[in-house]
Amino acid sequence: SSIVTEQANAYIVATMMRDWIRGINPADAHGDFVTLANVSVAGSCNAFYNGSSINFYAAGGGCVNTAYSTVITQEQGHWMNDRYGTGNGNDGMGEGNADVWGMYLWDTPIIGANFSGGGFIRTGNNLRQFCGDCCPGCYGEVHNDGEVWMGAAWKVRNNLNTALGNAAGDLTANTLFLGWMNGYNQTQIRSIIETQWMTLDDDDGNIANGSPHFSEIDSAFAAMTRGRAAALV
Repeated sequence: SSIVTEQANAYIVATMMRDWIRGINPADAHGDFVTLANVSVAGSCNAFYNGSSINFYAAGGGCVNTAYSTVITQEQGHWMNDRYGTGNGNDGMGEGNADVWGMYLWDTPIIGANFSGGGFIRTGNNLRQFCGDCCPGCYGEVHNDGEVWMGAAWKVRNNLNTALGNAAGDLTANTLFLGWMNGYNQTQIRSIIETQWMTLDDDDGNIANGSPHFSEIDSAFAAMTRGRAAALV
């Protein structure tokens, strides 16, 4: 039945988070907690995190049941934002970083595939431009604002896959992301994020001479800050 599938999906996917984190950094215990997930919540075409649970709607309103794969991880990503200290700021960081959890864990740029019976909710293959440190929430809606960070993070991963191969590229991206979550508590989308990732990537204590994956990281951020002249990779 539908309710059994929803419950099974929520249980299986929620437990993946802990295993994914420990698989990348065995010392990282942020995912070691009991996730409360509610399914068949009244309503349709949405899902939400309320600070103490993640919640998913039954099918309806032209949308599928929302208790599945990247949607579950994206909502759990909000919870992880709180646990790591990044939070869910209304400049788009909360939504954008929750999208990164979904993209990185599932190794896909697509959040909410076939959400309305086709298409998707958001993709890391976007060119939503950063409006600058003065006004990162310039698009006026947190999901749209978050696409700037979502897009940069996916392009870092994709560039690393191209340079290193899929397995090594994924591991490098995952390690940088969790290192960043543990090391910086960056609560807003700001240009300093690129420097933070470069610092984590650095291997000789001198960021001025670049880092091993400087070009892969820099070109990803450039695509989100310098307009369409930068190739979408």
